[in-house]
Amino acid sequence: MKINIFIITYIIFFLGCKNIINNNLIVGCLDETAFNYDPIAEIEGSCLYAEEKIYVSTQGYDQVNILNVIEGEVQDKQNIITVDYNENFMDTPHYIDIDKINNLWFVTLINSGKILMYDLNTNIILDSVFVGDSPALIAHDATKKRLYVSRMMPMNGMMGMSESDSKKIQVLDYSNQMLAKISDYELPAPAPHGLDISDNGNFLFVASNTSDWVYKIDTESGEILNEIFITDPNSPLPPNTEINYNKPIQLKYFDNQIFITCSAGKFYNGQTEEDIPGKIMVLNSIDLSIISTYSFEWYSTPWHIAIDEDNNGLFVALSGDMTNLGSAGISHLSFQNNEFIHHWTTTGPEFSSCHGIAISKIYNQVYLSGRGNGILHSINKNDGTILQSTTILMDNNIHHSQNHDEYSHGAMLGGIAVY
Repeated sequence: MKINIFIITYIIFFLGCKNIINNNLIVGCLDETAFNYDPIAEIEGSCLYAEEKIYVSTQGYDQVNILNVIEGEVQDKQNIITVDYNENFMDTPHYIDIDKINNLWFVTLINSGKILMYDLNTNIILDSVFVGDSPALIAHDATKKRLYVSRMMPMNGMMGMSESDSKKIQVLDYSNQMLAKISDYELPAPAPHGLDISDNGNFLFVASNTSDWVYKIDTESGEILNEIFITDPNSPLPPNTEINYNKPIQLKYFDNQIFITCSAGKFYNGQTEEDIPGKIMVLNSIDLSIISTYSFEWYSTPWHIAIDEDNNGLFVALSGDMTNLGSAGISHLSFQNNEFIHHWTTTGPEFSSCHGIAISKIYNQVYLSGRGNGILHSINKNDGTILQSTTILMDNNIHHSQNHDEYSHGAMLGGIAVY
C-alpha cells in the first residue's frame, strides 16, 4: 500500500498536477511565469513552461486570449486578459503587435479608440492612450520605441464596429513604458489601413483600403516619398476617390519588397457587377513599382498574411465569401526570383471568415483564427492539413449590458501573434 501511495504521489508531482494536499498544505507550482502556476499552492511542486504562446484578439468578447503551446499541442487552459472598458458598447480588440526586444505587447481597441501596452512577461497592463478615429493595425520600431497606428476601414456596421473618415497615421512614443502621441501623418487617401515599417525604421508603407493607393513615408519628416495607384498605375484616379476595387487589407515589408493582400470580390460600377479576384501584390520598396501579382478566386478574399522569412514563404488567411460555403481557409505560396510558387491551398466548411495568421517559431505549423466560428486552427506547414482546432473561450465572470451584448455575435477572432 505504501508503494502505491508513493508511486501515485510521484506521478502527480512530476506531471505538474496541483492542489495536492501534503500534511494539510497544498502542493503546486509557485512560479507565476509557469503555465500551471497555482495561486493557492503553499509547497512548491512541478512547474510546466510553455514553449510558445499565441495571443488572440477576441473581438466579440472584448478580451485577449493567450494560449500555451507545449510539444506542439495548444493547451486547453487559456489566460484571458479582459479589455472591457465600456459597459454599453463593444471595445473590440482587433490587432496585436509584439515587441520582443523591449518585452512589450500592444493591442488596438477599435470602438473605444485606445491603444493598450502590456508587459510581455507578466501580461500586466503598463499604460493606455486614447487616439480615437478607430485604430486598427499597428507596426512598431523597437529601436526608436515608436508605434504607428492605422485606421479601420468600412465594415458595413459589423458588430457595431466603428469606421473612420480620418486619413491619419498616428505616431506614438513608448519610451519609459508610457504611451504618448507625438505626431501624425496626413495622407491624401481615406482609410489608411495596411501598414508596415522598413527594417531600419526610416520608411513607413501604407495602403488605403478604399482608394487603392499605396504610400512610402519618411518616418522622421512625415513626407510622402513615393506613391502608386495599384489598380492602374498608368491611369490613376484621384486619391480621395473611394473606388473599392482591390481593397488592400494587410501590408508586410520583407527583403526590400512590399507584400499586400487585396480582398477584392464583388465590384459594383453603376448598373454593372464584376467579380474581382483576390490578390497578393508585390511592390518594390524603393519606388513602389509593381513586381508581380498572384490572383486567387474572387470569393477567396485574402485577409492577413504571415511571412516565413527563412524560406521566402507566404501564408495567407482566406476570409472567403459568405455566399460560397467552404471558400474560407489558408494558402501557402513562396516568392523567388520575382515569381510566385503555389504550394497548397486548404479550404472547407471547417473554416469560417479566416482573419489572423501567424507562423510558429518552433514547430512546423501555422496558426489561423476564424472570425466566423471563434476557432483557432493549427495547420501543418508542409501540406495544409489541420493538426488541431481550439475553441476560444469567453470569460464568464464578465457581465455586459444588453446594449453591449447585442453587437457581440460570438468570439469574432481578429489578429493573432506568436511569442
